[in-house]
Amino acid sequence: MKHIKKIVFILTCVFSFLIIFGGTLTAQAYSCTGTSTITCTFSFTGSLENWTVPAGVNSISVTAKGAGGGGGGSDNSGNQTVGINGDLATTTVSVTPLETLTIIVAGGGIKGVNDGSGSAGGAGYTNGGTGGNGEYYGYCGDSDADEWAYGGAGAGGSSGIKRNTTRLVEAKGGDGGKSSDYGGACAYNNGGSGGIGGGSNYPALTTQYGGGTGGAFDTDGGNGSLILTYTGAPSSSIFSFYAGSSGFRIFSPFRIFY
Repeated sequence: MKHIKKIVFILTCVFSFLIIFGGTLTAQAYSCTGTSTITCTFSFTGSLENWTVPAGVNSISVTAKGAGGGGGGSDNSGNQTVGINGDLATTTVSVTPLETLTIIVAGGGIKGVNDGSGSAGGAGYTNGGTGGNGEYYGYCGDSDADEWAYGGAGAGGSSGIKRNTTRLVEAKGGDGGKSSDYGGACAYNNGGSGGIGGGSNYPALTTQYGGGTGGAFDTDGGNGSLILTYTGAPSSSIFSFYAGSSGFRIFSPFRIFY
């Protein structure tokens, strides 16, 4: 039995070396937990994530959350509005072992700011819309040489998964908030409108406003997220692997770990 353990240990080390240093897998910006049932959580990074379906896996459960819209900028009229939460979409997707899927997690919309320009929407599967510009009045002979209202807040992007160019899952982002109007000495200027939330819910809406949190006044929207759950590869495979932000993990049916 000791000899068997030593052989398994040596094989485990060899496989680990080949995977970590052989260039066949790269650590990704997500984390996975579990052994028989695996849950992988993807967070916003601003980049696409390529995820390879493990051997023996034919179906994944997906929970996608769109990002929240930014909050409107507050000024002297005080009629700004908060950003709207993103939506939640859940579904089950049929997959092919070892195929590569593209994961896109959305960023929240940017708050309304005091420069008259609408703020940017968050990046995502579909980017959030840019807020509208604040109304500009110009010089009117008083101490406020140039007058304009705050630009509107940007909307949240959508989160989702695609196979090549085919959409598999998408959760819509939340709208950005309207910024406050500005009552100046010579004019009343309207604050910019909020951007429109990115994307649409596919294959269907699960929970409206169940995604990333919309921003309070003068606050950016919360990012989205995406969670994959699947049953691990059959034990007929000697070893199974996955890469996460905490590094590589190796599972063996012999359950010998050193």
